[in-house]
Amino acid sequence: MRRFVVSILGLSIALSMSVAAAIPQRPPDPHQIDHSRILLLISVAVVQLLLIVLLLRSWYRSKAVEAALHLKDQELRKSEEKFSKAFRQGPLALTLTTAESHRYIDVNETYERLTGYCRDEILGRSVLETGLWVDPDERVGLAKQLLADGHLRDVEFKFRRKDGAVRIAQASAELIEIEKEACVLAVAADITDRKTAEQALIESEKRFRLMADSAPVLMWLTNPDQLCTDVNKEWLRFTGRTLEEELGEGWKQAIHSDDLQSVLTVYANAANSRQGFTVEHRMARCDGEHRWMRNNAVPRFMGDKSFAGYIGCCVDITDEVEAKAARAEIGGKLIHAQEEERARIARELHDDINQRLALLANALENLNHSGKQYLDARLKAELGELWTLTNEIAGDIQHLSHRLHPSKLHYLGLSTAVRDLCLEFSRQHSIEVECNVSDLPQDLDETVSLSLFRTIQESLRNVAKHSHARHVRVELSRNSGQIRLRISDDGIGFDPNHPGNDGANKGLGLISMDERLRSAGGQLRVWSRPSLGTQVEGRVPATVRVFRSL
Repeated sequence: MRRFVVSILGLSIALSMSVAAAIPQRPPDPHQIDHSRILLLISVAVVQLLLIVLLLRSWYRSKAVEAALHLKDQELRKSEEKFSKAFRQGPLALTLTTAESHRYIDVNETYERLTGYCRDEILGRSVLETGLWVDPDERVGLAKQLLADGHLRDVEFKFRRKDGAVRIAQASAELIEIEKEACVLAVAADITDRKTAEQALIESEKRFRLMADSAPVLMWLTNPDQLCTDVNKEWLRFTGRTLEEELGEGWKQAIHSDDLQSVLTVYANAANSRQGFTVEHRMARCDGEHRWMRNNAVPRFMGDKSFAGYIGCCVDITDEVEAKAARAEIGGKLIHAQEEERARIARELHDDINQRLALLANALENLNHSGKQYLDARLKAELGELWTLTNEIAGDIQHLSHRLHPSKLHYLGLSTAVRDLCLEFSRQHSIEVECNVSDLPQDLDETVSLSLFRTIQESLRNVAKHSHARHVRVELSRNSGQIRLRISDDGIGFDPNHPGNDGANKGLGLISMDERLRSAGGQLRVWSRPSLGTQVEGRVPATVRVFRSL
């Protein structure tokens, strides 16, 4: 730039001197002006001015170029600083080595923490000289692959730290060129903990698989979409099908067609609330026989608490179901025999003993009236007391006869019989009874009516004997094809889980009530807490009588 300025100035001076030499030297004439000389001087001034403008313009351009180069140099230095910082403090181990000799050019701080070696201990040394690779032959093979492909992706290998500990790393590498020399830029991460967890998971799955395949029950696994993902060997042995046939929705083929919809409904309702469930259904065995299964399932959740599906097991309860059916049949027969015996005893009491007591009462009354002149006052009083006692015994026998065989139930129906039973119980025991009977079928099956009547009768007997209640509520109604019964009291209650409660909750009364409702196709539930009273609930199908034409 300075040379350019000096050149411009020299050119301007030379031009001025040449113009001065070209003007002819003659004495000045004050009365005459030399116009050509004036024009020449003006031309020289203009040329000098143009040269000065050109000089300033060039100077400003050089300054702008210098400023741009300086700014670019600053940005380059900042970029280099950022890259250097990212390289040094990156979360992954970074290395830069020569491709031919495999010597370290640079490593970052993460590499130092990962291997235990300081940067000064590594630079200039070969990768194999450090002894980091547990299997040097593997390193040689990967180096050849890198030279052939130009890159490596997600390679796993074992390395040895400076303290001797063996770890597992996952690395990727890229072949690059720096100053016309082939180099390798590699990035690595320690995956030892992850591999250990994966191995532990594999071992856990192996143990679970061994346990599942050794279990004497049918085990199954589903995903969140309710599709089967696995079953154990016992399941396959039972169904005689392959695993591929059972996966997805294939498991449905083994469920009895009459039970499948109820099983799917129970499963769907449980899945919506993420709750476990238990359902009983029939399942086809490999020989074609359907066996009863109790299917228990619990929900599975992932580490982030997201729903993963269900795991369940099926237990063959065919013998239990058959035993329960046989017990119900025997129980029904016993209840039927008991009712027949009750009816026979009731008839005997009413038609024989009660009639003879009536005759005895009449004879005592006649004796008292016919022997007035022969009997003294004391004998008359005794005859009167015997007559009264005889009538009381006859009344008690008649009442016992009605309890043994409620004729009102047969002739007037369940509604009237229950209301009369509650009214009689209230008068006899001085306990307030609220009776609500509504919407009962007039042609209700006699077995159902008798089972409900006996349940109410036994419940009221337990109230009088155990509860010390002051108020009892009896509710009997029809709802959705079922007869619903509820008997609640405000008595002292009891703890159903206490082993010492052998009365209302463990005695024959409750067993009899349960068996009666089960014989009618229903079920019984008893709830009680100390000081909170007791509640008995029962449900039976609203079965009506079937009339046969002759």
